[in-house]
Amino acid sequence: MINKCWKCDGEGILPSESFMKWRNSSKESINNYLKNHPSKKCDICYGKGMIDYSSIDEYVNFLVERWHKETHFSSTFEKKHPCMKAIVDIGEKAVPTILKDIDKEHSWVFTILRELVDDLPEIPIEIMGKLDSISEFFLDWGIEKGYISEKSEHIL
Repeated sequence: MINKCWKCDGEGILPSESFMKWRNSSKESINNYLKNHPSKKCDICYGKGMIDYSSIDEYVNFLVERWHKETHFSSTFEKKHPCMKAIVDIGEKAVPTILKDIDKEHSWVFTILRELVDDLPEIPIEIMGKLDSISEFFLDWGIEKGYISEKSEHIL
């Protein structure tokens, strides 16, 4: 299923006043502009205007993988990253996919859960800073709440 990009509304250009003149231009004009100004491409669809995904899971996986790739060397979690904003826009429907990623990667992506779920428990102080333990904590919570049915067996 191909869907219009949510961020650029299918235009491939980041919406701003300086680019509004391009909104009614031909696709060829927009593509020529983007070739000369690559930094103006939409950072979700990379200027294509469309995102091809067949399910919410597939789309959330796309966003999480992109977030991992673009923040891999960052020492802080960036909630302002466009992929994280897109996941917040999806809402609670993204939680099972986020939990599956946590199970697979044991990454800091769990921090987005606070934005998606109202009744998320606080991380116990004794596991603060221990990524594997925090991941297990949220996976157990996800099973208890019915977001996922099981977790893989990781050697901690």
